[in-house]
Parts: sequence; structure tokens; C-alpha cells
Amino acid sequence: MTDIDATVHPCCSAGTRPDAGEPEWEPLLAAVGDHVAGPFMWMYRTVLEHGPVVHAYKHVHTRRYLFLTAELDAFRYSACGGYSPARLDEAIEEVLCPWFLLGGMEPEDGPAIREAVDRAAALRDGRGT
Repeated sequence: MTDIDATVHPCCSAGTRPDAGEPEWEPLLAAVGDHVAGPFMWMYRTVLEHGPVVHAYKHVHTRRYLFLTAELDAFRYSACGGYSPARLDEAIEEVLCPWFLLGGMEPEDGPAIREAVDRAAALRDGRGT
């Protein structure tokens, strides 16, 4: 990986150049579960300036990214040119809810997405594991 990009706006965290090494599926599986993880591709990892490694997962139907750390911290890639923190439940919704509009969902996908969002909200609120 290369040095941190110093041109990123101060509201965001810069990351190293994306590294396409070996995929790491554990953060995604922990965040959304086995069923919902199926249509994701692991794209790359980057290291943010304040230390965490962020994994980029792209959904094949919505073409949106879910950025996660091993600790299940979520991030958005911002217009300011870096990564900004996001709530995990909201990040999951942003990536997966357009799937309903785009088509390709199976009947069991909706409840699995709802479960993933609810689990993420419970983690945020200290109610889940």
C-alpha cells in the first residue's frame, strides 16, 4: 500500500491506495449474514489515516458499496474524497434497499435484509452480539 492521500478534505479520513490482496469475508458475514452476503463481491481493502483497515464490498445488483472494518464500523466514501463514518444499519439499508426497486430479489431476500438491518441496529444500541 502507498502513503495516505493528503488532498482529502478534513471532514473525511484519507485511505491508502486500495489493495486488492486476498478477500476477507468475515466483516461482511458478521454484518449481514450468510444469505445476504451472497450477492456481494469483495473489491479491495484500504487503511485509513487513523488506523482501521476498511474492506470494500460491492453488491452485484445495486452496484453500491458497503465499507466495513473487522470491528463492524461502517464508512461511506464521501464526495470530499475520503471515508466518513456511517451507522452500520443505515449503510446496509443504503446498499441493499435499492435491490427491491431494481429487481432480482427472491422472496426470502426481503426478510433477510430486514434481519441484517435490525441486527446492526441492535449492535449499535448495545443489544446484540
